[in-house]
Amino acid sequence: MHRSNNGGFTSDQLERLNSSGKFEAWSYVFAGLRLSFNTRIQGSLAIPIELKYLENGGMRFIATGALTGKEILDANKTIYETEEKTLASVYQICDYRGVETIDVPTDDIRTLAERDKRAARINPNIIIAVVVGDDLAFGMTRMWQGLTSGAPFVNCVFRSMDEAERWVAEQLEATR
Repeated sequence: MHRSNNGGFTSDQLERLNSSGKFEAWSYVFAGLRLSFNTRIQGSLAIPIELKYLENGGMRFIATGALTGKEILDANKTIYETEEKTLASVYQICDYRGVETIDVPTDDIRTLAERDKRAARINPNIIIAVVVGDDLAFGMTRMWQGLTSGAPFVNCVFRSMDEAERWVAEQLEATR
């Protein structure tokens, strides 16, 4: 199994992403091997979701403040934007602990589940850990889990980041 160490992007792709206006706040470490950026909605300065692509093929999805279904779907679309990015995805840790209010209609959860199942058909090795801080987010995530059951990727919901990180490490070790 091929694991990319630059989030699945070449230098040319990084330049195109940066110049497309889709992203702001870039940071590079060691000649582009580590990449971090914040996503941005068209016409808006920032959204409460930050995507951090890590050098080991992992990704941190960090949500804060008031969150809508549209924002989650926009970030999800960015994550699976191309088949190449989907294939390069090793794991995702989605952190919703900083969310203060959440407005995600059931239809958006269904759309999210369908997109994740489609991505899993391209890359069945994706590992997804979701960390939530309250009962509403926990319930919505469990609904997403139910809608993705049978998809060829592993996922789990946690209340603690330590537990999620430990689980992801165990999953990665099991695939070696």
